[in-house]
Amino acid sequence: MNYELAKKLKEAGFLQGTDNKSDNCGIHWYRDMNDITNPKTEVYFPNLSELIEACGDSFIGLTKHKNDWNKWCAVGYNGKSRFEQWAETSEEAIANLWLIMKK
Repeated sequence: MNYELAKKLKEAGFLQGTDNKSDNCGIHWYRDMNDITNPKTEVYFPNLSELIEACGDSFIGLTKHKNDWNKWCAVGYNGKSRFEQWAETSEEAIANLWLIMKK
């Protein structure tokens, strides 16, 4: 997962790690050289299980398509609509699924 996607998750309300952040596991700092008043922005890079858990009962599944695309597909259903999100990594696919279902 890249910083931009982790920041989108944060801005959309994704929980930023566990209550115990003393080891900074999963926490990444970003320095914005254009903003000297706020030089660091903390974002959390959730792992795969955290992303699946955040989707809750809306999460249907995750598959890797080993065809010409060679991409991951995360699928969800919110009771009204079915959603698919494709990405290079499983984490990115599920993060994008969570974001689209959050709207």
